[in-house]
Formats: sequence, structure tokens, C-alpha cells
Amino acid sequence: TNLIHVSATGSIDLNEAATQLSVQKRRIYDITNVLEGIGLIEKRSKNVIAWRGAESTMSSASPDGSSISKELKNLRKEIGEYYEEDCMLDKWISKLKDKPGKRDYQYCSADDIVAASYFQKHSQELC
Repeated sequence: TNLIHVSATGSIDLNEAATQLSVQKRRIYDITNVLEGIGLIEKRSKNVIAWRGAESTMSSASPDGSSISKELKNLRKEIGEYYEEDCMLDKWISKLKDKPGKRDYQYCSADDIVAASYFQKHSQELC
């Protein structure tokens, strides 16, 4: 049973849903809390929710969805930058491990990690 499609108002009474689906009311509330947290549903009253679905995601987009595409492109770029930084750090760690002698005294402080962004600009040969 698709409770949202059979609802004239697009709202669902959670008590009714629990009865129709033969599940504990607590399970329904667990699920709706997650869906509300990610913006797919909204509470209309204590026991009534309404589906928002893609409407909330698409509301700021142009009709062709270009702002979503742009955001996705930006996120992919950011992931690529993190991947490159991770690669660079792996190379540095590998070089440090290969240094004979002072291996027991090697460590990385918080300041070293902060300074890593400076070296990222100067380490094209590492990755």
C-alpha cells in the first residue's frame, strides 16, 4: 500500500500508517525522524507528516536542474582535491618511513598537519 498516493492531502497519519502496515508505532517514528532530518518529509502536526521529496532539493534549482549539477560538479572537484592531498600525505609518510636511522623519533604534531597545506602547493612532483 502506498500511503502517500492514496492520501488526498498528501499527508499521512502515523498512527494509521502503523496500523495499516502492521508495525510498531515506534518503528514508524524512527523512520520518520530520519526522513525529516534529511528533509524528505515535514511534520504537519504531532502524528501527521507530509512528503516533500525532491521538491525541497529542487526548489532552489532552475527548471533544468543546473544548480544541482553545479553543486555536484563542485563536490566532485572537492573530493578530487582531498584525494590529491591524501596521495601527497601518503608519499610523505612513505619517504619518512624509508629514511634510515631516526625512525623511532618520527612523529607528526598538529602544527605539522596545519603546515601541510603550505607544502601542498610545492609538491607537484610527489603525486
